[in-house]
Amino acid sequence: MRQTIQRIGLCALLPLACTLPASADPLPAGFVRLADVDPSIRQDIRYAGLENFLHRKANGYDAPACILTRQAAAALSGVQKALTSEKLTLVVFD
Repeated sequence: MRQTIQRIGLCALLPLACTLPASADPLPAGFVRLADVDPSIRQDIRYAGLENFLHRKANGYDAPACILTRQAAAALSGVQKALTSEKLTLVVFD
């Protein structure tokens, strides 16, 4: 059985991603929380906590949440659905 994890550093490519607080409402038009679209996609948002090379929370990281455009989140969700049959998962990093 193959249990490889596919890792994608998507949040680093999107300036808004991972920076808004999880409870901030409303989000900018066209943006969604990835967990609201597909909670099965793992998020490793370390700059919102102490477990990073800074050993402190990074400025601008109010919560460990990945925020993407609705289109990007839907695309990742589609890939995640295809991967689950192979026992793989996506992981987004900040």
